[in-house]
Amino acid sequence: MTRTFHLPGQAPCPECGTLLDGAGWASGIDTGDAPGVGDFTVCVDCLTILRFGPGGTFARVTPGELALLEPGMRKVVADGLKFAAGFREFRKATKN
Repeated sequence: MTRTFHLPGQAPCPECGTLLDGAGWASGIDTGDAPGVGDFTVCVDCLTILRFGPGGTFARVTPGELALLEPGMRKVVADGLKFAAGFREFRKATKN
């Protein structure tokens, strides 16, 4: 089961500008806590993998942040970044 959280306020995705106002834990990794600074999330519109920043902001994941992750998680996030890039290219190519 996925649990969602309403975030206080809205902040734009730094990739596509969509205003984000909620977050959820993926099934199987729910810690019971609300997402906090440094946690990962995904834009619901462009699928860019983001990190929660201070003051309710979002930032793109940097290569340096990826390097700090344990190898298994680094692969999951890197694969997600590749998928998101391909998704954005597909949307761009098929946009009317």
